[in-house]
Amino acid sequence: MSVCGKSALFFDLDGTLIDSVPDLAGALNVMLHRLGLGGCDETQVRDWIGDGARTLVRRALLAQMDDRKAQETFDVALAIFMEAYGTMLCEKTVPYPGVDETLTYCRKKGSVMALVTNKPERFVAPILRTMGWGHLFDAVVGGDTLTTKKPDPAPLLHLCQTLSIRPEEVWMVGDSCNDILAAERAGIRSAGVVWGYGADAFGKRCKPTVTIGRMTELKEILNG
Repeated sequence: MSVCGKSALFFDLDGTLIDSVPDLAGALNVMLHRLGLGGCDETQVRDWIGDGARTLVRRALLAQMDDRKAQETFDVALAIFMEAYGTMLCEKTVPYPGVDETLTYCRKKGSVMALVTNKPERFVAPILRTMGWGHLFDAVVGGDTLTTKKPDPAPLLHLCQTLSIRPEEVWMVGDSCNDILAAERAGIRSAGVVWGYGADAFGKRCKPTVTIGRMTELKEILNG
């Protein structure tokens, strides 16, 4: 079955379409410094990312304090992080190579396209506008749109229902096991991208239907 033109593509955002780590690290460092803590670097943030803002903040706190202190500090820390990140969403964030070309290609072919991310929904639309992608997606689900997020299949199944498509007509494109496991549990095929933040777990904790080394391969594989 050809996807581009006749079926649907669900895309993850961070680590799949964009490299957002520099700006996430910047916001975390604002948070940590305001709390009187030491900073973090981008390498650490790449290990922490993927499970939403709350988990990202919690991991950053736990790197410098015990669990009890992290719990006591969490609400204030999260508020600082959310405020800071909202001011720097795309200062250093960039799309990965081939993403613009591939998204535009599949849109022109008539493919249904949706974004399903664990990033808080309030941050998604401004990023899409800045990247020039706001018109490309038929629907968006953020990490706080529903009561659950990936690897739970509910966000993907919600999109299927919203867009009136069947799971077997969909490919989930993502960089982590959160994406791959959510797709598997929803009965959806998956394309794992190797350039993101969680691809080292492919074949260990999860197994994509296919893996791709550059985004432009999506056209070749899905039209084959």
